[in-house]
Amino acid sequence: MNLILMIAIAVLILIFLGMFIYSKNKYPKHPQNYRALFIIGISYIPIGIALKNYAFAIIGVVLMIIGLYNKKSWGDGPTWNDYTPEQKKIKITVIIFMLLLFAAGIVTYFIVR
Repeated sequence: MNLILMIAIAVLILIFLGMFIYSKNKYPKHPQNYRALFIIGISYIPIGIALKNYAFAIIGVVLMIIGLYNKKSWGDGPTWNDYTPEQKKIKITVIIFMLLLFAAGIVTYFIVR
């Protein structure tokens, strides 16, 4: 039984490896967004510390370092004036929603405590 399971896992790994190689050769390479890696890394560090999952925090540090190392390729993001009125409205709505969630979290913390 264990031998059959090991063979099945090996076959699945080979299939996924083949799919990866096929898709890598078929589709063009996209430029890496190092700014997003930096932001994800900055987010992972406190989450890993808060959850006492230090591997998560270490991954965050690695992503942050990769993002900072390639800071020259970040480019300039769009400014507020570059957004359409609809995009501005969506951004303001999301910011207000996030602030309300943050305030609700603080209120809940003090009520439960």
